[in-house]
Amino acid sequence: MEKTTEGIYLTIILGALSVLIVLSNAVIVTLVCFNKTLRTYTNWLILSLAVSDLLTGSLLFPMTLFKPSYVVEGYFAAMILLSGVINISAVTCDRFIAIVKPLEYSYLVPKFFKRGIAIIWLVPAIYASVPLIWGADHSKTAHRVYLACLELLGVVVPYIFITAAYIRIFRQVRRSLALRKNLKSVSRQINERRRISADAKVAKIYCIVSLAFLFSWLPILYMTTAFIVKRIQVVPDILSSVSFFTIAAGSLANPLLYAFLKPDFKMALRNLYQKCSSRCVEQQSISVRSFKAEQSKNKTILKERSFPFGKDSISKSKLRCMLKKCVGVCGAYANHTCVLQKCRYQVQRNTTESRMDLYIKVSLGVLSVLIVAANLFVISFVCLNRVPRTYTNWLAVSLAVSDVLTGGILFPMLIMRPTHAVAGYLSSMILLWGVTNICALTYDRYVAIIKPLHYTYRIPEIFKKTIITVWLFPTIYSLLPLFWRIST
Repeated sequence: MEKTTEGIYLTIILGALSVLIVLSNAVIVTLVCFNKTLRTYTNWLILSLAVSDLLTGSLLFPMTLFKPSYVVEGYFAAMILLSGVINISAVTCDRFIAIVKPLEYSYLVPKFFKRGIAIIWLVPAIYASVPLIWGADHSKTAHRVYLACLELLGVVVPYIFITAAYIRIFRQVRRSLALRKNLKSVSRQINERRRISADAKVAKIYCIVSLAFLFSWLPILYMTTAFIVKRIQVVPDILSSVSFFTIAAGSLANPLLYAFLKPDFKMALRNLYQKCSSRCVEQQSISVRSFKAEQSKNKTILKERSFPFGKDSISKSKLRCMLKKCVGVCGAYANHTCVLQKCRYQVQRNTTESRMDLYIKVSLGVLSVLIVAANLFVISFVCLNRVPRTYTNWLAVSLAVSDVLTGGILFPMLIMRPTHAVAGYLSSMILLWGVTNICALTYDRYVAIIKPLHYTYRIPEIFKKTIITVWLFPTIYSLLPLFWRIST
């Protein structure tokens, strides 16, 4: 009983941390995607790191907490953790070139940026799939060699590079400050010092991030090393639980450091706060004016009316009706109190419920809210003319609608787990809507880039038919299983 209670507490705490990780990194992704001033090469790499942290909070924690026996769990865990290390290494490399070799940055980073993003995600995906060759059997020697290479090439070598790079960055900044002390122009000296101090602050930010991520990896490194050398008995039982919290702390520290220490993110958050506060002030002033107008109106009505206690006084029958209503309200309140007490008793009895179901419901609920909010944001942008109403954007709206249905209908059904046939019909229909919308959007981009001359007359000609097909085909195809279900 105590172990079950401790497991539930651990699940609830890590569930709350997962929600914080997802929300904080979603803020970073939203800021970079919707703020043009933040769309630099460095910030795109930050977005890539935020995506890996999103996967840590929404995918890695649920799988590791439930401890499934599937091979896929180990694949995703290795891929997500390795992608985090490679993303931090890529950000470090970007800052190293920008500060140590600023003249080469303007042509070197744009040249290799897209290839770098592809390598950041392809290398973890390919390397994590290697254990699938031998079925991820932990007893085989090949798996131990794989883990040793993962520790060496995936953690030790990157952090040696990160440490050496930051040492070189700080030396370069110190040397630049010493050289600019002898500048004759005072204004130029001040501007140069400001630029170098800004670069130094950025270097400190990423140094703290890399050290935080290294700290989050230490328990996993210790446990993996003990497994490789076949000394698993030296690992304390509590270390596996501690490793969850260190990983969560590392993933949660990244967006906080970006938001509060990096100058451009700080400016974007300040502008967003000012816009929101100005709107709140306007709404409050409008509500205050409307309240005062309503109050003055009520005063005039009360002055015009009189309340004599003669003929117009309340009769005994009316008093009886009012008393009956009060008694009914009190009875309803008593029933409501009893229901609340029963619910509390039922909650106390269900404290031993499976932590897997609890975590799935919490995670799916949070993901549903995020999915619906993000896609409604896309729909409102197109419908309110914030972005041009092109054929491509209307297809994006169609895809966003299917994703809204995924978050608003499909995930709640998965949480409720209905068994009737309509649930299966809606699930297959919503999933097929997403696939057909992605195919239509891909075809639109294919024609626009590969055959640009055909795009101006081809897409407008088939656009309405495409939209109808995208939504009608999944609807009809998903109805087919209902026929043989009825016949059986």
